[in-house]
Amino acid sequence: MPELDEFIDQLIDSMKKQFPNLKKVKKQIKKSADELYQEALTVKKILAETPAIPDKAGDKYHIVAMDWFRKWQSYTGYEKVKIWDTPGMSSDETDE
Repeated sequence: MPELDEFIDQLIDSMKKQFPNLKKVKKQIKKSADELYQEALTVKKILAETPAIPDKAGDKYHIVAMDWFRKWQSYTGYEKVKIWDTPGMSSDETDE
C-alpha cells in the first residue's frame, strides 16, 4: 500500500518539524532481582577466570567501556555478589 507508506512518511516528517526535541524512547528490558543476580554472578565468574592482561597471543580477554560497566554494576547489584557462595568457587578466587 504505497499510499499508506507515503502518508506515514509525511506524518513522521510533520512530527519531526513540530516536535524537534522529541526523541524515541529506548525500549527498556525489565529483569527480576534473581535474573540480575545471576547475570552479575556470571560476569563476576568470567572476570575472575580471565586475566586482566593477556599473557600470550591467542589468550582470551574482554574489553569493556568503564562508564557503561559502572552503570551496569549499579543496575545489577554486582558489588553485593560473592562468587564463593556458589559451588566450585572458593574465597581464594578474586572477587572484584
